[in-house]
Amino acid sequence: MQYIFSRAILADLLCFLVWLAYLAILQPGILALSTFHPFHSTTPVLTGAALLSVAMSFALAWHTGLRRRLLTAFGYAAEEAELSFGPLRLKRCRRVGQPGGLNAKSLAGVLLAGIAAAGLSAGMIGLTHWGWHVRFDKLGRSASEAGLPVTLAGFSETLPPDAYAFAVLESELESLNGDLLMSAPQQRTALRKWDRAMYAKSLETVSGHEDFIAGLTAINGRFCRFRPIDYSAASRDPDAIPDFASEKYFQLARLLRLQALTSAYRGDFGSAWAKLEKLLDLAGLLAADRALEVKLAALSLRGQAVEAAITAMFNAPGQPVPDRLAGRLKAIQAERLVRDGVRYELARRLDFRRAYELPVITGRKKMVKFHRHEAEPHFSEEDLLNLGARLLTLAGAFDAGYYKLASYLANEGQDETRAASRVSYCESWPVWPYRIAQFEWPQYGGFYLKEREFKAWARLALVASALERYRLSSGTYPASLGALSPRYLEAEYLSDPFSNWDFNYAPAGGGYALCSAGPSGDGKNSDGQHFCATQSSSPKHR
Repeated sequence: MQYIFSRAILADLLCFLVWLAYLAILQPGILALSTFHPFHSTTPVLTGAALLSVAMSFALAWHTGLRRRLLTAFGYAAEEAELSFGPLRLKRCRRVGQPGGLNAKSLAGVLLAGIAAAGLSAGMIGLTHWGWHVRFDKLGRSASEAGLPVTLAGFSETLPPDAYAFAVLESELESLNGDLLMSAPQQRTALRKWDRAMYAKSLETVSGHEDFIAGLTAINGRFCRFRPIDYSAASRDPDAIPDFASEKYFQLARLLRLQALTSAYRGDFGSAWAKLEKLLDLAGLLAADRALEVKLAALSLRGQAVEAAITAMFNAPGQPVPDRLAGRLKAIQAERLVRDGVRYELARRLDFRRAYELPVITGRKKMVKFHRHEAEPHFSEEDLLNLGARLLTLAGAFDAGYYKLASYLANEGQDETRAASRVSYCESWPVWPYRIAQFEWPQYGGFYLKEREFKAWARLALVASALERYRLSSGTYPASLGALSPRYLEAEYLSDPFSNWDFNYAPAGGGYALCSAGPSGDGKNSDGQHFCATQSSSPKHR
C-alpha cells in the first residue's frame, strides 16, 4: 500500500510541476506581447499576464487531459466525470482500479502536451519579435525625420589625419608624472581665497612641469578633433570603438588648473589666463568628439577652468577675466554637449541591437561586462544579468527601452527645461517593459542637470568678471546687477538658468554674494553645496 500511495502522490506532484512549466513557458510570451502597449503602470501588466498565464495553462492542462494521462502512465485506470455548477459544466479525472505497469504511450502524450505548450509560447515570442522588427523600421524612419541619428555610419568624417590630436596627446602625456598629481591634495580650489599653505602645496605639485606644459603642442589650437573613428566600421561592430582612458586627461587638467592658480596667487595673471585658455582648448577637443563619455569629460574639464577663473578673481579683486576668455565662456552657453552625446548613444545602441541581437540571444555575446581582477569560476552576478539580458532580448524589453529613448530624444529630450533637468527621463516609466532593461542605461537626466549647473557656474564667472570691471571704473560694486548691462555684460548672461531671473546678488561689506537658485530652488547644487560665489574685500595672505 505504501508503494501504491507513493506512486499516486508522484503522479499528482508531476502533474503540478508540469502545470508550473506551462506557466513558466507561457509567461514570457504574454509579457512580450505587452511591450507593444504603452502602459503607465506595471501592476496591470504583471497582474494581467499572470492571470492570463494561469487561465491558458489550466486550459492547456485540461484540454490535453494532463492528470488522466499521468495517472494512466503510472498504471492507474482513470475515468472522467462531469461536474455541474448551474450552467457551468466541468470535467474532472479520478483514479479507479489498481495500479499496473508504466504506460509508455501515456508518458509520450504528456511529453507532447508539454512540447505543444512550448511551441505556443515560442510562436508568441516569435510573433512579438517580428512585430518589433516592423516597429523598429518605423522608428528609424520617424527618428530620421526628427533629425535623430539611427546609426553610427551617419557620423562619418572626412577630415585629414593631421586634424586629430589624439596621437600627439597620447605621446606627450606619457611623460606626465601622474603619480605626483594623484597624490597631490585635491581640495576644492574654487569659491575661496587661497592662503600661503595652499599656495605652497600647489607649488610643490606643479614645480618641474613648466617645460612639459610649454612643450605641449597638442592643445595649441591647430587641431579641430580629438580622435579619428571609422564610424562606418563601428556601425557594424559598435564594440570596436576603443574605451576612453579619461584619467590621464583629468591629471593634465589638474596640472593646468593648479599652475593657473599658483600664477594668479603670485600676481602673474597673464600666465594664469593663458593656462586656463589651454585647459579650455583641451576641453574643446574632447567636446568635439562624438561619444557621450568624452563629452562628459569635456564638461568636467570646463568646470575646472571656470572654478579656477572664479578663484583667481577672488584672490585678487579688481582682476576680471580677459575679453578673449570671457568670449569663450559665452560661446559655451550655446553648446549642448549632453544632448548631442545622448544622440550618439542612441545610434550606437541601435547599431548594437542590429549587430548583436542573435549573438546575445544565443549567449555568444555578453551584454553586461564586469571588470574584475580575480577569476570567479562559480555562477556570478554577471552570469545572471547576461542570462536575464537574453530573456529580455527575446521578450522585446530592450527593444522597448530603445524605442522609449528615441521617443524621449525626439520630444522632451531636446528641451532642457528646469523640470526636465531635475527629473530623470525614465522616472515615470513602469518597471515592465521599460525600466526592467535599465541596468544597461545610464541616467541621462542627471547628465543634463550637470551641464546646466556648469553653464550656471560659467555665467557666475562672467557676472563676477563684470562686477570687477564695474568696480575698477566706479570704485564700488553696483547696487544691483541691472547696472552691469549693457556696458559690462549683456543682459542674457545675468539670468540664472535655473530660475530665468537675474542671479541673487547682495553687495555687503565691500564685497558681494552672488548665488544661483539651483535645480531645487534652495540655493544649492545637485551635490548639496551652496551655489554661490562670495567675494570679500579682505586682502589675501601671502
